[in-house]
Amino acid sequence: MLVTGNELKGLTITAPPAFSGRFAIGVKLFDIEHKLEAAGAAFVTIRERGATPSGAGSWAEQHNAQEGPASHPQPASQIPGSANSVSPEEESLQLKRSEILLKSGDISAARLILETLSDEGSGQAAYALGMTYDPVFFSSNFIRGMAPEPSKAMFWYKRAFELGHKEASTAISRLETNN
Repeated sequence: MLVTGNELKGLTITAPPAFSGRFAIGVKLFDIEHKLEAAGAAFVTIRERGATPSGAGSWAEQHNAQEGPASHPQPASQIPGSANSVSPEEESLQLKRSEILLKSGDISAARLILETLSDEGSGQAAYALGMTYDPVFFSSNFIRGMAPEPSKAMFWYKRAFELGHKEASTAISRLETNN
């Protein structure tokens, strides 16, 4: 759906009755000349009314406990009631899929996949997601129309390190030295 800036206020998304599940909302911001200015995504989980993970409180309590900056959700290991829900086979498949998207230049779509995997506890995905914001990635891949975001790269590299990805510490040190 394409909406103007004036139409954003009051915009709502309504899920079908009895829907439960997780979906991604992708947003792209274009300037007046239809040039891509920015892109982002959010993940929304809708549970059946009254359904809560075992050991957790109400849905509202979980939601409030999980809220943080929209672009930087908490690692799965820190979210009450969450667990790694991705199998090694599925993780490998999705990592390959994101790699193909990156090679084809669809960074936004690759980021959606990588963020989902990271939320499910994948250190490799968090590391790859950090790379998509890293100035080194942009210069070595001749990316145009987007700008590197070292602070986001740092965030995702730190998440990768927390999730056990050892190479992330090298990227963190490099970014700290260069900024």
